[in-house]
Amino acid sequence: MPAMAQIDLQTRVHAMLTELSDRLLKAFSDAFMAHAMGAERAAAAPAKSGGDRAAAKKRATKAAPAAAATKAAKVKPGAKKGGGSAADGRRLPAETRAIADRFAAYVAANPGQKIRQIGPALGMSTADLALPVIRALELGLVRKEGERSSTVYLPPGAAAAQSSGAKKASSGKK
Repeated sequence: MPAMAQIDLQTRVHAMLTELSDRLLKAFSDAFMAHAMGAERAAAAPAKSGGDRAAAKKRATKAAPAAAATKAAKVKPGAKKGGGSAADGRRLPAETRAIADRFAAYVAANPGQKIRQIGPALGMSTADLALPVIRALELGLVRKEGERSSTVYLPPGAAAAQSSGAKKASSGKK
């Protein structure tokens, strides 16, 4: 390969790597800004193109205390208020297990109820109970009968619901 062509190729490769490096750095910077400012604020103020890193760093430094205060003020419904929640608002596994235990205790005391009845009794929305119910079922703390909106929850050793018992009795006569 002639020397000029090799130099031209090296120059082009270097330019492509520089551009790729700048794009990756900008993407990382934008992701950091979004995390530091919070999702709402990042969506309201899209990142400027041009890659002014010093200005971006200055904005991130100013926004960090405000974002932390905003995040601290928000508490996920159903999550424990105070210490123990994950920094990103998700429940810790121990919290999910504690809610699953509360769910199982309620089901043991009130067998045959649907989730829309259990949620308000525990002071939680049905959406907030979704994962703890799955965990309670996986651990064998409760069992369920029925499908979709007809699902009822029972303690593991409880007798079958009347409707399924009636079906079994009628099928035995044939």
